[in-house]
Amino acid sequence: GFALAHRIGEAFLDHKNCRAMSRRMKDSKNPVSGGFAIGLGALIGGLWGVHSGQPFLGLGGGIGIGVAIALLVWLVDRQRG
Repeated sequence: GFALAHRIGEAFLDHKNCRAMSRRMKDSKNPVSGGFAIGLGALIGGLWGVHSGQPFLGLGGGIGIGVAIALLVWLVDRQRG
């Protein structure tokens, strides 16, 4: 548990990784993010779930739909170049 978390933390704090990631992000002309779709799906799905008496099902469904939209955005952005 702790050793794995420590290694993951070191990877995020490694400046070489940060520079490489920044370089990759700059290589893409105008990257589009689908993370908003996941957050919005979770919010709407959770609210719908609470309203219908199934909050866990609504949240899971909303996140699932949000992930599907985010993947679609990623695929379209990837095709765009």
